Amino acid sequence: INAERLPAEQKLSILLLNIYDEFSQYDIPLLQKDIASSTGLTRITIYKIFKEWSENGYIENTGKSFSIKNPTVLKKYAEGLY
Repeated sequence: INAERLPAEQKLSILLLNIYDEFSQYDIPLLQKDIASSTGLTRITIYKIFKEWSENGYIENTGKSFSIKNPTVLKKYAEGLY
């Protein structure tokens, strides 16, 4: 799969779920700029997605870290079902 062609939400959800799978925790101590550099997305794009996902209760952003609140929805994004 060519990850560059995936929608931003799909790239982001894949990264977050991979981090969760690797470290077995929903609290992820990364900044938006770290996530942006890992995905190739801009910080603005990350901010917009996180804002929407926070408003919908999928994640909780605390500034210096964030928590995955609804991994089921993120899995659907990762699979391209949204």
